[in-house]
Amino acid sequence: MDIIKFGGLSISNVVAKEHLSLYDRYDLIMPHFVDQRHIDYDIGENNGLPVHVGHGSFGNVFRIRFTDRRCSDTKICIKEFSEQHGTKTEAIEEARKLLFLSDTGYAPVCFGLIEFINQTKNLNSYGIIQEFIGEGETLHKFLRLSKNKVSKADWISIAFQLAHGLDKFHDKRILVNDIKANNIVMYTRKQGHRLKYIDFGLASYRTGRTFHPPSEKLARLRHLAPEVRKGFRTNESTDVYSLGCLMRQINVYGNIKDLLLISHMCTREVPKMRLSAHATRILIENIVDE
Repeated sequence: MDIIKFGGLSISNVVAKEHLSLYDRYDLIMPHFVDQRHIDYDIGENNGLPVHVGHGSFGNVFRIRFTDRRCSDTKICIKEFSEQHGTKTEAIEEARKLLFLSDTGYAPVCFGLIEFINQTKNLNSYGIIQEFIGEGETLHKFLRLSKNKVSKADWISIAFQLAHGLDKFHDKRILVNDIKANNIVMYTRKQGHRLKYIDFGLASYRTGRTFHPPSEKLARLRHLAPEVRKGFRTNESTDVYSLGCLMRQINVYGNIKDLLLISHMCTREVPKMRLSAHATRILIENIVDE
């Protein structure tokens, strides 16, 4: 049973039909650079400063618009990397993943890259222009504010979408590698609550990655699988472990026994014993069918 239907913005809205096939092949994707003069920052009414909508270890996110009014009916933003984080190669790779995943319905549409030239420091920085989803409310904030306002059916739908999105990513050989509530954004449609994954800075294509922060810091990142915290390479099962952690968080508010059982099956200590994203999606679908 397909309980999720997507409408609205997709890559086919912003890319000519004859070029759509390019986004089926990761190795053919190369995001274009946009002239900085072609964007304007949205300015706050009270302080006269650019509207700041998010931040992270990478830098900051601001609301913007195109000066030629293209995509005027779509909210867009720019994810600006600080000069210390986000090389040109890293910015391009993250934009490539957004473009590659845009047909899944679970990643923001990417509109290109911007290079900020700093002649004084001779150290340029970069930004990714992408769809701004809803009001920018993360799942982390949604969970804290929702409490008793969300029905059981809505909680199951949210869990299903998380698994459905990850299943689609894995089908395209993309590992997210950093699935947590702060990296999911919520928005609403007539059909109910919807979500998208938003941060692909640590994502990888066809192969996993290892994390190398100080060991005591890595040990505190409880959304990562135990083997990843010990220095082993990520894979599909480590993504599923992080997904299971989200299911457990949702169950705190939804109190759905079957969902808690599924989360346990996703977070088993032995990686080979964990569910796949596909199996997780099917099991959650069966909760809806009951």
